[in-house]
Amino acid sequence: MTNNRVDVARLLDRLGMTYRAEGRELWARCPSHNDTHPSWSINQTTGMHHCFACGWGGGVASLVIRVLGGEALAWTQRDAWLWIREQGLLEGDHASAVDVELYLRLPIERRLVLPSSVVMALLSEWPTPAVRYVRSRRIAEWQIRRWNIGYATSGRLAGRIVFPVHDKTGRLLSYSARSFVGESPRYLTPRAQDGADEAALFGERYWPGLGARRRVVVVEGAIKALAVERAVGGHVAGVLGATQAANAHVVAKLSTFDEVVVLTDNDLAGDIAADALVGALSRHVVVHRARIVGPAVDDADPEAIVEVI
Repeated sequence: MTNNRVDVARLLDRLGMTYRAEGRELWARCPSHNDTHPSWSINQTTGMHHCFACGWGGGVASLVIRVLGGEALAWTQRDAWLWIREQGLLEGDHASAVDVELYLRLPIERRLVLPSSVVMALLSEWPTPAVRYVRSRRIAEWQIRRWNIGYATSGRLAGRIVFPVHDKTGRLLSYSARSFVGESPRYLTPRAQDGADEAALFGERYWPGLGARRRVVVVEGAIKALAVERAVGGHVAGVLGATQAANAHVVAKLSTFDEVVVLTDNDLAGDIAADALVGALSRHVVVHRARIVGPAVDDADPEAIVEVI
């Protein structure tokens, strides 16, 4: 079975695998066992791989499932091919009949876009109430530029600061919109029909490759994630809703780090979310639990309690 549609070298790069090339074969440590030297190879032409130490092998879909922990999430080859497509790793039109059929059966993806009412501009050009709110939360202007934060004065998101959530390729996955005029509810997120990714985490845009993910701080929402970024730097993950704490895909993403710090409000809701994350993550990575000191405030700024991180 030929597999010219997948750029195998780019696939390994995206999976965070270090490899060496020998002709059409790429050699690396086997993802399926504790390999001490490169005993696994994948053919760049066919996409077929095999480990000469443990015997594990297959096609590119099985590789994706194993490296990303898809087995724990009951991923099928169809799920793996969808991930490959989303990562922009397909090339050419010379797929095998089986691959073509599998690819064509994937659901048509609805791409999320920000409402046209969302304005991206320098902070000096924002409306005064929005500027006042940003400054009260101590969000830096460089963060507004870095994360493409905007505001809206009309439409469904009117009177709100909008925090987009992008993946590493810059594709919009989701967003949260926080009212700066006291509107209720304080936060809005995309509607179900808008096509948002339910496992999107604010901060994943700047996560390193899979092999370099040492530590991430998980907090409730984008504003706290920005505060942690200012206070201690490093990689952050802003959970956009309570249901995300129990989302298997969220757990799978966070499990790609060696160490996870779960930082939530010191209240019942925070404990419930943290317990769900810690319980799921502790089977895979080192997890630390931390609480924001003081009253549970939706926009509590953790800069004053960085010692717990």
